[in-house]
Amino acid sequence: MPIKKIAITLVVAVLLACAAWLGASIYIGKTTEKWVSTLVEQTTKQKKLRLVNLKHEQSLFHSQGQFEIRFNELGADVATGKQKFSVLVEYRISNLLLPESSLRFNWNMKPSGEYGVEINRLFGSELALQGRGQLGYGGRALTSLKMPELVMRDGNDRLQISPSSGQFSWAGQAVAFDWKTARISMLSEGLPLDVDGVSAKADFTNRNRGIGSFEFAIDKLSTKYGTAEGMGVQTTVSERGDRIDLNINHKLNSLSVAGQKIRDVVIDLSLAGLDLSSIDTLSSIANDSDDFQNLTADEQSRSKAALRKLVNQGFTVSLPKISAQVNSGAVSGDVKVELLKSSNPASTEFSAADSLRASGQLLAKGKAIDNAQKMMAIMMGLATDSKDGLKSNFEFTGKTFKANGKTRDVSNELSFIDGYINGLIAP
Repeated sequence: MPIKKIAITLVVAVLLACAAWLGASIYIGKTTEKWVSTLVEQTTKQKKLRLVNLKHEQSLFHSQGQFEIRFNELGADVATGKQKFSVLVEYRISNLLLPESSLRFNWNMKPSGEYGVEINRLFGSELALQGRGQLGYGGRALTSLKMPELVMRDGNDRLQISPSSGQFSWAGQAVAFDWKTARISMLSEGLPLDVDGVSAKADFTNRNRGIGSFEFAIDKLSTKYGTAEGMGVQTTVSERGDRIDLNINHKLNSLSVAGQKIRDVVIDLSLAGLDLSSIDTLSSIANDSDDFQNLTADEQSRSKAALRKLVNQGFTVSLPKISAQVNSGAVSGDVKVELLKSSNPASTEFSAADSLRASGQLLAKGKAIDNAQKMMAIMMGLATDSKDGLKSNFEFTGKTFKANGKTRDVSNELSFIDGYINGLIAP
């Protein structure tokens, strides 16, 4: 083929590629416009908030606009008809296709309405959250999060939050974010509070079910009366077949208050084997009924059926680990409460004597408690003295509750539990 024809062919191919690239970019812009409109329209069905007053301007390769987030529990002023509080969102989108992303966007959020003006007045400047992000070709969107320093003063009271930042990403049902600020300082009625190193982090693979993990941590917290360091809570929710498990880990590196020193605190909480379909149903009803505050007759019936199935399928609640170093001693223990699976999955009547089992123990070693506290616990039957230390334990099965070597019948207490639970699950 002559060189001239090859050159023409290459030029035509480049032109076609450019046309396809620009055409695809324009198509993405039109799709973005439709997506924003659909998002606003869908929120009219939401119970807690809605998006209103959309103003979207679309050009070939860019778009910009704004909308308001209004909270349904906060109405408008009766006299003026103006919204008392809302959040104004402004955005700008570039839909020109680039190798790393299909579009880029900038956005900011700020309070609006009568209450919004008051909030800005208290902080002495406009309160705003902003970010810059992009949408990848795999459908994952990522944006930065940024908020400037916040300072509020009212007489002798003050609140100061250092600049905070993080990021937020989503793709289908998956959502992840992290957020941190260096310091929060507050003075209220002459009482100081300083919090250093605040952070929050989450990674959910299924946001509707809450499947994933969440972490919250504080490096140091100081008040007039004491100091705590290394505070943290980590929550993990996972699916296991048709069951769901929840684990919450609490930790505290050290606490100094009222002359007491506590270190290396660990408290684990576990809810294992919850029926997944029941949790889905209850979550959906809670969302539609303002957290069970406004239940229709149908929702009441469905809630009872879901609770009944949840109880009949059984689950376990436990504190598998309780430990801490207290002064020159130590405390350790565990607690387990098991709701047995019913032999009749359709049963409409609950019996604590047949279904509940529980046990637990707590051991205090060394000088975790002083002699006066130790003698009081023994005299009240709350614990017994042993070679290992001061020990408290209990076990419940059938209608019998055994604690620290003493047994008693708890039929009356079980009747109360039966009546309460049956009131929740009875058709």
